[in-house]
Amino acid sequence: MGDYFKSQSSYSNTFKHKNSKFPIRLKPLKNELLSSWLLREAYAHYMNPPAFISLYFYNFDRHIFHRDIDLVGINENFIKQLVSKTYYKKEDFLGMTLKSYEGYLFINLNKSNRNLFILQPRFRKGRAIKKAIRFCPLCLKESKEQYLKKYWRLSFSTICLKHKCFLYDNCPECGEVFSPNKRKYDIKEYHCHKCGFSFSQSPIKYVSKLSSGFKNIQKINEILESGVFIFEGKPILSIFFFPILKQVLRFLYFYNFRTIELLNEESHLLNIQLPEEKNKKKRFLEDLSIKEHYILFTVAMEIFKSKDSFEKYIKDNKIGFPFLNRGIEYIPFWYDELIKQFSNKHYFPTDEEIKSAVKYLKKKGIKPSYKKLSKMFDCYLDKRRTVEL
Repeated sequence: MGDYFKSQSSYSNTFKHKNSKFPIRLKPLKNELLSSWLLREAYAHYMNPPAFISLYFYNFDRHIFHRDIDLVGINENFIKQLVSKTYYKKEDFLGMTLKSYEGYLFINLNKSNRNLFILQPRFRKGRAIKKAIRFCPLCLKESKEQYLKKYWRLSFSTICLKHKCFLYDNCPECGEVFSPNKRKYDIKEYHCHKCGFSFSQSPIKYVSKLSSGFKNIQKINEILESGVFIFEGKPILSIFFFPILKQVLRFLYFYNFRTIELLNEESHLLNIQLPEEKNKKKRFLEDLSIKEHYILFTVAMEIFKSKDSFEKYIKDNKIGFPFLNRGIEYIPFWYDELIKQFSNKHYFPTDEEIKSAVKYLKKKGIKPSYKKLSKMFDCYLDKRRTVEL
């Protein structure tokens, strides 16, 4: 009988917690991630994050930390419970998630697929096994209460704009992937759950004064914050610029269009080389290393410095028109105008047009050949990609 009342009392206490406000309600810090704030709440209550979630939330348990809380781990029910347990509004919590980049970085957040320039995590038993968040050792060191910033989840956030040093995404001591939710609640600093190294003590790697990286990465952040990209004196909404920026990154990394002096200079400063095509192991741009991202974004922004610099890059690398708009879901007007001049020179006929040309040649008593057709259409025709003659 005593066990029965004991279990009823335990159930009653649990029910009480799920219906009450947090005893300690921390104020969200500047540019803080929702997952970071939840971790700080749990530690403030002297609890491990999974236990904290299980105690205070309906229909959510420790497995919430096996997902990307800032991306797919949020829903109306969870946000509603957060509002009921604090003095903050729904907008306050949504502003701490990656959804807040809607209308600036992308049009709509996609919870089931990759999002533009968002680092994508992968978890195994709550432990991150893929790098998806970065940190600045000096930011952690100078903070009274260590927390994680929202833009550390972005692939172009490779350096700290305040301290002018490179970010980290793993433990510099043992190489373990940075897993914030594995921090022990009784230790105030973020540390490696594997070797115990304190991340605020990481060696500082400053950006070279000879590099163009700082001003170019800073420019990307300014575009993101303002929502506007100024090109040739004209304002362009950032959601119509970032997909085109990614297109140029693909040129540089996947298609090996690398005839640009700045690429060699930045690679030399960091003492790394982008892999050649046969050695590429990454399928997505977001999966590259911090220094690879740094070089690519630095060079890409230099290409968009002006119309002349963009045109020079296209001509120097002999990039055909089909490449310029390949894989872009929606081609914005400003980019369409920019690449229009290259279209006639790289026109590629349809199968129907080729068949009609073959009939015309035969009618004239001329034997069709790919060489003759190429001359007719003023473009190179590859027999592996066109109709049989």
